[in-house]
Amino acid sequence: MSVNPLFEKKDENETAEAVRKFKSAHEKDLETITQVLVKITSRSLDDIEPYLDKMLERLIRLEQEATTTEDHSSSFHRKEPFDSRQWQADMNILVQRVKLPVLPEEAFTRESIYGEHD
Repeated sequence: MSVNPLFEKKDENETAEAVRKFKSAHEKDLETITQVLVKITSRSLDDIEPYLDKMLERLIRLEQEATTTEDHSSSFHRKEPFDSRQWQADMNILVQRVKLPVLPEEAFTRESIYGEHD
């Protein structure tokens, strides 16, 4: 089964390294979370840590996949820079109340849009 390249998982080593860095950067917060989980679930630290590790790994993979998707799709969704001259020209047309043509109702019929298409 082939995997869409946009959603390919990052290398396992890369994910493991990202988890290690995340745990190192948030050591105190993770310790607090673990303590709370021990308290509210009445489970031991050894029971909770594997679940917490798996959850962190999944969250980091989701983030990596989202980043990969953004990297691939960013070329399709480039926002055009604001053009103040074009905006001013558009506003001048509105201010001058240029008589814009009014289209007849026939212009909005299915036949006029699609023609005699089967």
